[in-house]
Amino acid sequence: MRAAGVTQQQRMPSPPHKPDRVRTVVTGRGVRILQNGVVLSEVLAKPGPTHSVFDVLAAAVCCHGAGSRLALLGFEGGGILAPLRALGAAHSVDAVDVSDRSCGVFQSLCGRWCGEVEFHHQDAEVWLRGTRSRFDAIIEDISVAAGRRVLQPDMVWNTLPGLVRTRLRPSGVAVFNLLKPEVTSLKTAVRHIADQFSAAYLVEFNDFENRILVVGANLGSARAASRRIRSLLATLGSRLASGISIRTLER
Repeated sequence: MRAAGVTQQQRMPSPPHKPDRVRTVVTGRGVRILQNGVVLSEVLAKPGPTHSVFDVLAAAVCCHGAGSRLALLGFEGGGILAPLRALGAAHSVDAVDVSDRSCGVFQSLCGRWCGEVEFHHQDAEVWLRGTRSRFDAIIEDISVAAGRRVLQPDMVWNTLPGLVRTRLRPSGVAVFNLLKPEVTSLKTAVRHIADQFSAAYLVEFNDFENRILVVGANLGSARAASRRIRSLLATLGSRLASGISIRTLER
C-alpha cells in the first residue's frame, strides 16, 4: 500500500507555453484555483461538498458501487476528492494531468485525509494507451481555459471514449464531465460518446452549462439512478441535490 497523499510518477517537463495566469484564492474552506478568471477547481481542507459539478461526479461514481480503483483524467487540484471521500468512497485513485501546478496545493490541504492517490504527470490519452490496469470507475474531467471560456480538447470527444471503454472492468462505470464543443452540437457530441457503451444516462443542471454523461454496461434505470444520486447529494449536504435532472439516453 502506498502512503496517503499524492505519489508522483512519470514526471516529464512541461512544454513551453505562454503564462496562463493561474492563481489561487484562499476561501473559508480551502483554496479556489482560477485561470483567467475562470474557476477550475475548489480544493477543500477536509472532506465535504463543493456545491459544484464535483459533487455530482462523486455521487455518480458512488451510485454504482464502491469498487477499488478509480482513474481521474484531469486533476487540477483534485477538487473531486473532498466529496468523494465524504461519501465514503475508498478507491485508490490514479490521477492524470499534463500539468502538476496544483499538486502542492492539494498535498498541503488534502494530504492527511485524501487516501491513496497516485499522480501521473502525463497526457490522458497517452496514459490510457500505456496502462494495463482496469478500473471500477473512470472520471473524465479534462478542460483548458481559453480566455474566459473553458473548452475541451478534441480527444475528449474522439479518441478518449474508446480508450476509456477498454480500460473499464466489466461492471465498471465511466463519468464524463462535458461542455459544448466548438464544432458540433452538444446533443450530437454526447450521443457519439454514449453510442460506444451499452447503457447511458445524462445529468443536466439548473445552474451549470455542464452535462454529466454516465456510461457503462449495467447502469440500471435512470429513475433509480436519479433517486440514488439525489439521496447521496442530500447526505453530502450539497446544494445540488435539488438542482439536477437525470434522463435516459434512448437507443
